[in-house]
Amino acid sequence: MNRTQKIAIISPILVGLIGAAVFFGFVRARSSAVGCAEEPAVAIAGLDSAVARGQGMAAIVGNKIVLLDAVGDRTAYAPPISGNGVLRHVASAAGVGTAYVVDKEGPDTLVSVGSRGISEISGEGEITHPTLSGSGDLVWAEDFQTLKLSPQGSQPARTIARPQGSTAVFSPLFTGANELIAVVQEPVENDTGEDDSLNNLFRYDIESDTWTRLTTFQGTSENWSVVRTPVVARDGLVYFLRLRGVASEARPPSFELWSLRDDVASKVRDLPKEMYLAGVSSAGLLWNVHDGTEWRLFQEKGKGLFDLGCGAVMVDPRAQPDPDIPREDPASNRRSARQGKDAPNSSAGLVDAEMAIKVGDFSTRQEAEAVAERLGLPGLELITHRVAPYAIAPGKWGVVQRLPADADLTLVIEEFHRRFPEYSNRSWIVSLSGGTPSG
Repeated sequence: MNRTQKIAIISPILVGLIGAAVFFGFVRARSSAVGCAEEPAVAIAGLDSAVARGQGMAAIVGNKIVLLDAVGDRTAYAPPISGNGVLRHVASAAGVGTAYVVDKEGPDTLVSVGSRGISEISGEGEITHPTLSGSGDLVWAEDFQTLKLSPQGSQPARTIARPQGSTAVFSPLFTGANELIAVVQEPVENDTGEDDSLNNLFRYDIESDTWTRLTTFQGTSENWSVVRTPVVARDGLVYFLRLRGVASEARPPSFELWSLRDDVASKVRDLPKEMYLAGVSSAGLLWNVHDGTEWRLFQEKGKGLFDLGCGAVMVDPRAQPDPDIPREDPASNRRSARQGKDAPNSSAGLVDAEMAIKVGDFSTRQEAEAVAERLGLPGLELITHRVAPYAIAPGKWGVVQRLPADADLTLVIEEFHRRFPEYSNRSWIVSLSGGTPSG
């Protein structure tokens, strides 16, 4: 199976909301149905709205911003700015406002709604993980390569370079007046790709422009350890997820809840399934769990999770197409009805499977394009989760070469590894079936 296990980190195929809950009991209080009903907006999120006041926990549901109060009651607002983009990644701060990302084809937009007004920040690439401080400072990640800091909404934003020797930075959080923490991706020996194998938490001192490592997790190209969705409680305690897996094994990765106090990281408990932190309320931790159709929010209470309804905070949408995915060329080398007529005795399953050699996964399109250029093979394509959900995770990019229906899969992958030994542990035979067609 090799590194297909990376897909299991965020693949909805492995997530069943009911069942397999070893620790938590799931209490469906808001709705007994999978998926989300349309929530009518009470207003546009303007300057006099609860969105501008940061009055409640903010989440994204489709093309709306939903605020949840302390008892879980919901109010939906239409965003003041969305254009043709997809809303994702939202943060709010009491008395300050709300910030959210408009994911567009090409560079994204970051929108901030607060008492000072509505600002629209155009990024130079992919914007993720915005966070607001209690004083109105705004920080986010751009292309997973740098952080951008906008003190109280001022522009232009300050660029924060990632720690020396690292390969990516994301999920920044304010932990003090002049202090951030962030997830940092680090290189791993003999790992020829750019995908996650090792993450650690780092602290950034804003005044001195210096990074300090906070955790000391280890990882290899075979045994990987990644960090996701850090959140900070009111007392300064940071919670985060640690995911661990073995690249060559088919079993799902482990999900673990950890905490960080000052420079000391401690494991809190094992988690029963794929779930991500969405925040911390006065009642306890808030979680995002996928129900097979949509992201849902859960409030942790004792040893159970109370369903607050649909909503995504720092997880990527799965029910909406990624605007950055290029529209498919109908003339590309896809299986067609004509092929079925030409080979009436062929197995429909074989034709529909659309087998291919995949190299990946990569965190950005630029990384995938660079690998495609190095390979230099005719007919290479870039794919994402929407095009090939069984082959690649949401938010990731891959490079594929489609194979003829009569190809000997063992021989073609052996030949590929012979020609490109540097990618032998980053390339596999995959099925491109099950995707959402474009055009």
